[in-house]
Amino acid sequence: MFLNRTLTGLPNEPKSVSVRVVVGLWLLVSFILGSVYRSNLKAMLILPKIVLPFDNLAELRDSQIPLFVTESTHIHRAIVEANVNSSLAQVRGQTYWHVDQNKAIADLYAGRHAAAAIGASAKSITHSYFSKTGHCNVYVMSGDVLPGISQSLAFPKGSTLKPKVDNVIRRLKESGILDYLFLQSVFNSTECLKPFNTAAVTSSDLRSLDLGDFYGVLSLYAAGIVVAGLTFVLEKLLGRGRQ
Repeated sequence: MFLNRTLTGLPNEPKSVSVRVVVGLWLLVSFILGSVYRSNLKAMLILPKIVLPFDNLAELRDSQIPLFVTESTHIHRAIVEANVNSSLAQVRGQTYWHVDQNKAIADLYAGRHAAAAIGASAKSITHSYFSKTGHCNVYVMSGDVLPGISQSLAFPKGSTLKPKVDNVIRRLKESGILDYLFLQSVFNSTECLKPFNTAAVTSSDLRSLDLGDFYGVLSLYAAGIVVAGLTFVLEKLLGRGRQ
């Protein structure tokens, strides 16, 4: 015995207003999710690949690129006095130094050597070069050579000015005025000193996705959860009102 049934499919066009609203929202969300995915995928595929000569001290040692440091500075003493097993000692053989700053800067931009300097000096040099030429032509590696280098003013022992100057400098530092004034004087160095492992340019390895890459998708999911929750509450309230 066979049972003959007539199956009716769903209508191609929603008739009620509520169904049309739900279908429209679903199509909009699907379009946004697809656009975000395609945009991220296209950005990763067309991203320019720049292979840096080095991005840390180990790669600098392997590249055998000469490294310049200013003589008698903190970085110079740290490299000369570094422990044999430390990362600084690995680049000691390719490090040289002198006190001619103009020659060192010219050789740096000519590609004859790399240079190690404190952050304030690097920002000042790149700001001056970019202001004159409109180009950066240098990059900064992502890791620090010597983190936590401090600067200070020298006073004679027993000077009565030291506590007063310390108080003024401390208040200016805590308020952020010192950093603000310095950054205003070297504003052109901002783009030049950005690490090359950011979203703009990457090394030979693909960049791992950060949480910020999913903000658009997560916001859509959060909005959907909120709308679904409000719909559930309204259905419950309307159902009790009808009863």
